[in-house]
Amino acid sequence: ALFLDDDGRVYLAYGSHQTWGPTGGGNASHVVELDPARGWREVSHHSAVAFADAARNGWEVSGNGNDDYRLAPYVEGPWITKVGGVYFLQYASPGTQFFTYSDGFFVAKSLRDLGHSHHSKYSPFSPFSAKPTGFMRGAGHGSIFRGLDGGLWHVTTAVIARRIRRLVINPVHVQGEWMNADTYLGDFPVGVDGRRPDWQLLSLHKPATASSTSGANAPSRAFDE
Repeated sequence: ALFLDDDGRVYLAYGSHQTWGPTGGGNASHVVELDPARGWREVSHHSAVAFADAARNGWEVSGNGNDDYRLAPYVEGPWITKVGGVYFLQYASPGTQFFTYSDGFFVAKSLRDLGHSHHSKYSPFSPFSAKPTGFMRGAGHGSIFRGLDGGLWHVTTAVIARRIRRLVINPVHVQGEWMNADTYLGDFPVGVDGRRPDWQLLSLHKPATASSTSGANAPSRAFDE
């Protein structure tokens, strides 16, 4: 992903890697400065920014319930956003195939500080975009843009029936070094002004029957959104 800073300098954030951490497969997301006037030549060193640390960050553990420690998580989909002088470098984990696919982020005061632990830091507010439940699940590998209304919006991927991918747009709120994508009731339409619908699914609190069931899987659970 390309990022144009306020001073006209251009940066590239890139990388997708499956790793347990900084010593378990290498860093996954990098940032490098490019010079468009010189054929997009690299004019800085490649700063390693984000890597998985599933031992500390439970949301990065693989699996639909963040419970599969056999599979190393992915770190991918980096994107840079600048708000109020703060740089947010977001990344996706643990994997696009999981309902728990989410976006976390690092923060820094300068792009040159990203990748240097004494200047940039992993945000404890990670993941800022997550939606492991509902009809459409997952909220990772996203990008942020500012709409015509002046608000921030997060375009991300979600999954239906395990493998059918969809794009979802959720409003984003930023305050200082805090950032959050509002995925609440993300299965329902949301107005640009943030208003929610005053209706619910037709199946809400309705009885359900079936010709056969299995164990504790009552028919009502098939309609419990």
